[in-house]
Amino acid sequence: IPFNIPPAKLRLLQLFVSTDQGKTWELKAGVSPELLVLATGTGSLILSHVNDPGFWMIESFFKLEVKGTLATWSVMETVLSVTGLGTVLLLGALVR
Repeated sequence: IPFNIPPAKLRLLQLFVSTDQGKTWELKAGVSPELLVLATGTGSLILSHVNDPGFWMIESFFKLEVKGTLATWSVMETVLSVTGLGTVLLLGALVR
């Protein structure tokens, strides 16, 4: 469903669902665009590995082997991602 709303006026995205060919609509979800961006950003960090340039920088700077870098970099990025998700969920609960 295409729509065009100026970004300055967008405050809440809401999902309405119809199960009867559009005769009636039910609100299923609503989310703040800012929280959606934060959730996407934190989710992009999870399980970071050899495709991430930061992975190779850490390996080079600290003279680690790939196995050691996987054990440190990937775990750290996953912890950051899960912590970020928790923070976004907490913010979402506080904003509502």
